[in-house]
Amino acid sequence: DGLFHVVATPKAMLDQPVTSSLMVPEPPKPGPYSVVEGGGRAQLKARAATAEIDLATGLIRFLDPPGRVLLESARQPAFANVVAD
Repeated sequence: DGLFHVVATPKAMLDQPVTSSLMVPEPPKPGPYSVVEGGGRAQLKARAATAEIDLATGLIRFLDPPGRVLLESARQPAFANVVAD
């Protein structure tokens, strides 16, 4: 309807299998949606919301049905290697 499960991955890891999330071990089943790509952006449109992704920067905006911004990324995603004991 208007729920999006967002997973960010470094480009260097795109060919590796996706592991389950600690935050959402079982994401909800997707409802009907469409994907439109063009102008350097991808839009995932559901009934109640749209997620718009800038393909160059990874910035995401979430829009309501009329196109008003509900939430948007403040800065480009960044990743760093971390070693945990």
